[in-house]
Amino acid sequence: MRTSLLCVTLAFAQADLERVFHFTNTSSPQSLQEIATVVRSMTELRDLKVDAGQKTLTFSGSQAQGALADWILIHLDKRTANLPSPPRFEAQFDQDRAVKIFYLRHTHTPQTLQELATAIRTVATIPRLFVYQGESAIVVRGTLDQVMLAEWMVEQLDGTARPTATAFRGPGSDDLVRLFHVPWAATPQRLQEIAVKFRRDASIRLLMTYNPSKVIAARGSAAQLAQAEQIVNSSSPRD
Repeated sequence: MRTSLLCVTLAFAQADLERVFHFTNTSSPQSLQEIATVVRSMTELRDLKVDAGQKTLTFSGSQAQGALADWILIHLDKRTANLPSPPRFEAQFDQDRAVKIFYLRHTHTPQTLQELATAIRTVATIPRLFVYQGESAIVVRGTLDQVMLAEWMVEQLDGTARPTATAFRGPGSDDLVRLFHVPWAATPQRLQEIAVKFRRDASIRLLMTYNPSKVIAARGSAAQLAQAEQIVNSSSPRD
């Protein structure tokens, strides 16, 4: 009896489904294609097709893929302004189960959106990260630790003000992440020069500059980040 139930459960989990999603608010072909790219990349769906005329997205895949696709589509089909980002979604895959959509409140231009996305991808080492320009959104999928770090970085960097918290240590990791605020770096080139010193003198490889906040996000050991702090302090103009 248990064997039969197990077989039925596995068959249901692996069963293919076919679905047609009708967009309610998204109409431009560019936005439809952007959303389709996000869904395809996050779910690994191969059989996926957009009909811009009918404003539909048709896909087929497993139950787990379909559940994640539905969740992404619902939240990217144009939200109501100023809604908070939805809670994390736990995808039923073998790995990289944590999925998060960030609605950015202060980061809206294509340049700053891509800059923030690149900083998160690099420092949190999240390869599955995509931007949806239509809603100023970033969608990520990774391990729980990776997504928790992404959440912290968005909270601190979505805006031009100085970060309120400058250090993060994820669970189960020896690495620290620091946000170094360098307000005297008057140009992106000057901020990049200091970041180059991080790489050269402190041997920090996981780092990115974020120009809107004049911040260098760096990840490394406590000793490496202490050396980076010395570099920042030494670069400060003397009164």
